[in-house]
Amino acid sequence: PQRRPFRLDRSRAGKRLGGLNSRERDVIGLLFDARLRRSEVGRLLSMDDRTVTSTLVHGLKKLRASLTSPVATALLHS
Repeated sequence: PQRRPFRLDRSRAGKRLGGLNSRERDVIGLLFDARLRRSEVGRLLSMDDRTVTSTLVHGLKKLRASLTSPVATALLHS
């Protein structure tokens, strides 16, 4: 499949990405929005594969926490 250029759609991503640091936003955006492989992300960001994976895990944990916060839960159930 043809790769499309990286362009993070902030309106679609919403405020949840605001809780991430720039490196976490870059890694998540390149992996999920641009659909690059971890090795490609590592080359672009000068990171080894383990660091890409670690950054991804930390970022996803933050996103999960933002989705399960009391405020998010209240909004979902109102």
